[in-house]
Amino acid sequence: MKPKILIPLSIVVLFLTSCTLGKPSIPTEIPSTMTPNVIPTQSPPENTPTIPPTETASPSANPIQHLPAGTEVTITSIQMADLKRGWAIGTTSTDQNDHILLTIDGGTNWKDVTPPEGIDAAGGKVATAFFQGADIAWVIYSGNVLQSPPSGTSVWKTTNGGTDWTASQPILPSGNMEFFSPGYFSFPDDQHGWLLVHVGAGMSHDYISVYGTTDGGASWFSQVDPLNRDETGAFPSMSLWKTGMAFADAQNGWITYENGGVAPGLTLFGTANGGYSWGERSLPAPDSQADLFTNQNYSCGSSNLAFLDAQQGSMVVTCLMGAGDLKKSWFYRTSDGGVSWQSSPLPVAGGDLQMIDSKNGYYVGGYIFRTTDSGKSWGRVIPVKWGGQPEFVDMTNGWIVAEKDTEKALVKTKNAAVNWSILKPKISQ
Repeated sequence: MKPKILIPLSIVVLFLTSCTLGKPSIPTEIPSTMTPNVIPTQSPPENTPTIPPTETASPSANPIQHLPAGTEVTITSIQMADLKRGWAIGTTSTDQNDHILLTIDGGTNWKDVTPPEGIDAAGGKVATAFFQGADIAWVIYSGNVLQSPPSGTSVWKTTNGGTDWTASQPILPSGNMEFFSPGYFSFPDDQHGWLLVHVGAGMSHDYISVYGTTDGGASWFSQVDPLNRDETGAFPSMSLWKTGMAFADAQNGWITYENGGVAPGLTLFGTANGGYSWGERSLPAPDSQADLFTNQNYSCGSSNLAFLDAQQGSMVVTCLMGAGDLKKSWFYRTSDGGVSWQSSPLPVAGGDLQMIDSKNGYYVGGYIFRTTDSGKSWGRVIPVKWGGQPEFVDMTNGWIVAEKDTEKALVKTKNAAVNWSILKPKISQ
C-alpha cells in the first residue's frame, strides 16, 4: 500500500489555482527593437483491457450555465484553428467555473459552448481540454479545490464545434487515488487518445494515472496505475513532477518531467506500444555543455513538448546551474519521432515555445524571439514585460494569453510579433 501522502502547499497551488484577474497594463503597440536507452516495444499484454459497451452519461440536471451575451471574459488558454476560428477556456469575475468558448472572428467575440457538466457544490470546476481543428474537442472537468476522487467522471466530446456534446463512459477511480486532477490530453488522430491525471503527491513525488482510448474518447481504460506499477512495470517512476505528455502517433508517446533538484541528469519517459509499457530514454547533452546531465550540481527539467506530425517534435530543456539562480535553456528537436534529439541554446531561460513547422517558430521570455532555421539561431523581435504561450497559425498571425503577476490579457499580432493589440473578449451570443 502506498503510504499516506501529505500534499505540500506548492503542489496544491500548481494543481488547481483559480483567481479573478484584472486587466493588465499591456500596451496596445510595442515598438520594435529588431536588432539511448531502449523503450519496450513488445506487443500489448494478453490481458489488454476489454472495453465494455459505452453507456453514455446523461447531461446533468444542474449543469454549468452558459454565460449571457455581453459578458466580458478572461481567456486563460487559447488554440486557434485558423485566422478566424478557434477555441479557448475562459472565466469571469462572477463565475467559479471554466467555460469552453468558440470564436469565428479571431478572438474578440466568443460563443459559450460549455458542455452540460454538473456544477460542484464545494466550488467551481476546472476544465482540461484538447482541441482538434475548429470542430472537434475533448473536455474533462475536475473540482476547483483538491478533493477525494469522484465516483466517476466523463470526458465530453464534440464534433460540431460545441453545438452537441456526448459524454464518455465514466472513468472510475481506483482505491489508491487521493484526488483526481487531470493534467494533459494527447490525441495524434481522432480515435487514439491518452489522458494523464495527477492522483497523489508526496515529497518529490507526483503520482499519476494514464488512461487510453481507441474509440475516439467514447470509453477509457487504465494503462498506468501508481499502485500497480511495480507489478506491471507500466511506468518507470512516480517521482518528479510531470510537465507534459505528447504522442507522435498511435504507438509512440512521451512524458516530460521537472527534476526539482532531486537528482542530476534528465531522461524522457517513452512508450512504443501505445502506452502499455514505458521506458526511459537518455537525452544527449548539448555540445556546449557536455556535463549538463552528469554534473551533480545541475538540476534539469523538460517542458513544451509537442509534435507537428509523427516525425517532427520539439521541447525546451531548462537547467538550474549549480549555486545561485543561474538558469539556462536549450531547444531540443527530433525529426525521427523521438528516437534521436539535437539541441541548440535558447537565448533566455524558462520561456515558452511554439514551432509552427520544422523550421519556423517563436519563443517568449523577456523578449519575443523568432527562428527560421529549426532553432539553430533565434532573433529578437521585441522586448515584452509579460510572458505566455505563443499560439501562431502562421509566421505572421498569432495570439498570446499574456501573463504578468496575477493578471492575464489576450493579445494579438498581425505583423509577425512586431506590434500587439489587446483584445477585449466578450460573449456575443
